[in-house]
Amino acid sequence: MTEEHQQGEQTKPFFLANVNQLFDDIKNWLADKELHIEQRKVQINELLN
Repeated sequence: MTEEHQQGEQTKPFFLANVNQLFDDIKNWLADKELHIEQRKVQINELLN
């Protein structure tokens, strides 16, 4: 595992927590609108050279 990959793995929880907080904020901002809001998990795989 490269040093760059290790750094990415270490920062991933911080990034995911912030993205989830953003989604929660958006849901709250739009709570009074008649919208269907859906959140799903997506897995992204990157090829490392």
